[in-house]
Amino acid sequence: METERRAEVRAALMAYIATWNSGDVGKLVYHWDRNLQDPIYVAEESDPFVGWAAIEAYWAALTGADILLEVGPIEYSDLSGELTATVYALRWRILLPDHPYWTTPVGGHVRVSAIFAKRNEAWKIIHYVEAPLAIAAQVKKWLVLEGST
Repeated sequence: METERRAEVRAALMAYIATWNSGDVGKLVYHWDRNLQDPIYVAEESDPFVGWAAIEAYWAALTGADILLEVGPIEYSDLSGELTATVYALRWRILLPDHPYWTTPVGGHVRVSAIFAKRNEAWKIIHYVEAPLAIAAQVKKWLVLEGST
């Protein structure tokens, strides 16, 4: 059964995803705790971004992109105080207009671990990590889905 706390965290997560899907990457910061001095954001395709300058530069590079994110089932772990960790599957697709090489959408699946903290009655992200499956694990999953094992 989903608690009120977890429903609030889920709503905060889904609002963050909706902001990504809107393409308005400049508003992603509103879903984060801006009081953090050195937040950490790990996208699957890059080295970790530490600090606001690095994270906001990453987001700004995606301005104008056509982005679609879909969240799978969410698992929760209520930590001490008003902290909740989440783990979920994320399916993503992105089209970068005017990119010299990627002229069609690219996409994939990752696992995400995000930690939310309650700040002034709102749940905010304080830590975010994308973790793709190892290629061997992906192949095994595809074989199972196709009935080959």
